Amino acid sequence: MKRIVLLLLTVIVSAALVFSGCALRTSGTSGTSGTSGTSGTSGTSGTSGTVSAAGTAQTSVGLVGKVSDPQKVVALSTSLADIWQLAGGDLYGVSTEVMMSKKELGLSDDIKTVGSLKDPDAEKILAMDPDMVILTPNLENHRKLAELLEDRGIAVYKADVASPKEYLQVLGDFCDITGRKDLYKKNGTDVIARISKLLNKVPKEDTMPTALVLRAYSSGVDVKVRDNVACDILASAGIKNVAEGNKSLEKLSAESVIAADPDYIFITVMGPNESGAMKSIYSAMGSNAAWKKLSAVKAGHVYVLPHDLFQLKPNDRWDEAYRYILKLVWPEVYGNE
Repeated sequence: MKRIVLLLLTVIVSAALVFSGCALRTSGTSGTSGTSGTSGTSGTSGTSGTVSAAGTAQTSVGLVGKVSDPQKVVALSTSLADIWQLAGGDLYGVSTEVMMSKKELGLSDDIKTVGSLKDPDAEKILAMDPDMVILTPNLENHRKLAELLEDRGIAVYKADVASPKEYLQVLGDFCDITGRKDLYKKNGTDVIARISKLLNKVPKEDTMPTALVLRAYSSGVDVKVRDNVACDILASAGIKNVAEGNKSLEKLSAESVIAADPDYIFITVMGPNESGAMKSIYSAMGSNAAWKKLSAVKAGHVYVLPHDLFQLKPNDRWDEAYRYILKLVWPEVYGNE
């Protein structure tokens, strides 16, 4: 496997790069999800706000306004669109980014588009006369849109899902709105139960492994500490993220990575240009010959994580994402999972 990937790296990266001998390898593709359970009740309490029996709330995150049996729902992010469907809801309008995943989400071609994720078209959305718009409060244009919609009396659901707990909260709220509490168990609490079962098997070691999480673009590389699927899993499993509290790793450099010397390096790729994103990492790290002396590199523990589980939010597949990383770190424990 390593030899095959080394050949691929040679093609991707110019022969001038010193670190063409690095044992970087992709970790494969993710498996299929499997959920179980058909009934249950939602418990929609949490820091993001709750939906009352009347379907109202006045919190910065959660449902603002009133909604009952919504037929025209607009979702601006792929993750939130997916959660709405997992709660049994249908979509009337989406952003262009959501439509890019229409095959995975099972969307029809006649669903209306309302601009991009970062720059939604308020006029198009208002013209649809939606019952509810689902957006995220961490984008400035979404906050502006929310104010406009609320002034017009249109229900707005605001959410930013970065962890299983937040996913469960939003799914529960959505299931309250759709009335599909059976899906809260199937796609929510059953998933959390499987995660708990996996975490209960984490070995109790005197010295836990360390890891570094990188997100690669065609134009650069970010070091991730939080608000990331892989980072959440590392924290839950007790695996130390070497970037946590490490100011020298606020910006990626070969010297800072070498000083931290993580046992594992996990890479997620942003966007469709994987070869360009990987070249960004090699450009940042490859000029330093000490790279191949890293513990993670010598052990063959540098992994490119699958896009569907670690770049997009996994939602009802959160347990698969946990299993994926845990199996890489402790194959002797999770090899049969």
